Amino acid sequence: MPDIEDTEVSINETQPLKEPKTNGSSNFAKRIWQAITIFSLYISNFGVVVCRSAVDVVLPSLQEDLGYNETQLGALLAFGSAGYFCGSMISGYTADKIGGKQMMMITVLTTAIMTTTLGWISQYWIMCIFMFFDKMMMSGSWPAMTNVISKWFEKKSFGKVFGVLSTASRLGAIFANLALGGLMSIGVHWRGAMFTSAAILNFILILIAVLLRNSPKDVGLKEMEKDEDKIPHRLDKTTIWNALWIFAKSVRFWLLIISSMCTSSIMELQSFLPLYLKNSQNLTPGIASTLSVTFGIGCAISVLIGGTIYDRLGPISKFIFMTILMILCTVGCAVLGIFQTSLTVVLCMIFLIGIAISPCFYLPVTFFAMNFAGKWNGTMINLLDGIGLLAGIVYDLVGGILAEYLGWNTFFGLTAVVSILGTITLSLFMYLQNLHDRGLEPICD
Repeated sequence: MPDIEDTEVSINETQPLKEPKTNGSSNFAKRIWQAITIFSLYISNFGVVVCRSAVDVVLPSLQEDLGYNETQLGALLAFGSAGYFCGSMISGYTADKIGGKQMMMITVLTTAIMTTTLGWISQYWIMCIFMFFDKMMMSGSWPAMTNVISKWFEKKSFGKVFGVLSTASRLGAIFANLALGGLMSIGVHWRGAMFTSAAILNFILILIAVLLRNSPKDVGLKEMEKDEDKIPHRLDKTTIWNALWIFAKSVRFWLLIISSMCTSSIMELQSFLPLYLKNSQNLTPGIASTLSVTFGIGCAISVLIGGTIYDRLGPISKFIFMTILMILCTVGCAVLGIFQTSLTVVLCMIFLIGIAISPCFYLPVTFFAMNFAGKWNGTMINLLDGIGLLAGIVYDLVGGILAEYLGWNTFFGLTAVVSILGTITLSLFMYLQNLHDRGLEPICD
């Protein structure tokens, strides 16, 4: 079997693409359809995240209305993470096989059904079961987007495109906190908030059924000319099992797995924030859910700007950039874990964590998979995401227990430790990636 690094094509090693010889009307049509594609994927991911965040928003109300404690709510979140993990193991491969549009349609439809069902349930264990299936259905959104984007855009545009699309996740979470939290603040029951999020997703389903297309050939346009057409990728003719074996031989892949476990766990923090603010600052459920939007705002700003910056940085600068962000995330978690602080300081630290963690969560995995995995990029992304979610399950379970029995300072102390491990492993990954991009192949990789 050929050595991985002898045949890998780095983003920085690719040659500039030549513009295909097409007439002006064809180029104009391509740009129009690219815009439609981004819009369709954006609203799809936005709607899925609104439903995903709806559960987090109503957690304080579940505690008050149904009497669930922190341990039970942490376990409920863990069931959701477990469902997302199970879905991640198959949705990336499914998207690669059936197409991005088909995968997105399935994801949006089933998520709307599961979210509506959750809104009717009161029994704890039944809610846990449907939480599992709800999150499992949501897992197809990102690999579906990756599959479609890989057919509609050139590699040199991936950072900008994914930076824009990543803000859909953050804006979806922001909308859920503000809109659903606001509805609950004026007296709407938490079940009404769940039904509202599902109704939004049903409307989006109709839009993407009409607008979204898998590739340019679906609308009579020429397929995008890409680097892979000129330089064959080493995984073009491999089976999924051969591709997985190649993944497993890469040190960078394993470092990214560990860092993904850490960043995924920290991203789970957003699920606990409404509950944390309610209990630590003595806020009403609606106000606590609304104020937790500070995390989403930080994430949205950072992902949009971070994707553009990441595209323009050299190998060494990327290494420094990601390391600094992880250090800032650690500082934010440590402050909340060590000090008893005012609401203003708490919100500032939550914002800092959000603005620091998002690029570290989204960008390395996406860029590495696009370059390293070739046609199996969706499979790799969901594999990394899924393994990260295993850590998220443990974080949800342990975090809920720590919050109930040892307090929220201990909860954030655990998060700070996870962030330190993430800083070390992501920095090592970026260092090896830096060596690779500069043509200095490390022996260990």
